[in-house]
Amino acid sequence: MNNKGWIKLHRKINENVFLSKDNNAYVVFVRLLTLVSSKGEWAGGRHQLGEITSLNPNTLYKVLKRLEREHLVNIKSNSRYSVISICKWRDYQGSGNSQSNNVVTTREQPGNTLIRIENKELRKPVNKNSKGYKQFLKTKANFKVKSI
Repeated sequence: MNNKGWIKLHRKINENVFLSKDNNAYVVFVRLLTLVSSKGEWAGGRHQLGEITSLNPNTLYKVLKRLEREHLVNIKSNSRYSVISICKWRDYQGSGNSQSNNVVTTREQPGNTLIRIENKELRKPVNKNSKGYKQFLKTKANFKVKSI
């Protein structure tokens, strides 16, 4: 299991009618998001995934089939294991905000909320240690702030 890095999980996941009504599907889908490789794929068996999610393998199989029917995952199986792919993985997990020097925390944000500050004129991210960041703290003019 890859424990390095992070994933993007938008709050809109709570607006998905299917996932909001099926708690097992929600748990399995979010767990899969944390397990998949950088290509959006995870290879393993339902018994292994059942242990990870604390679900009975038969229940897990039914949940995976519902996720596949809802076009949230693709499943390719052989006699030894399955490869589960997250649909639209690249669209949701693209490298747009993945570099840590593009993300800063400001004094205006509560706690450790991460935001992306971008200079509107240059259309470039602002690094926390840059001159542009100090200008942002003073004026906030010509900057676009986006929560991530």
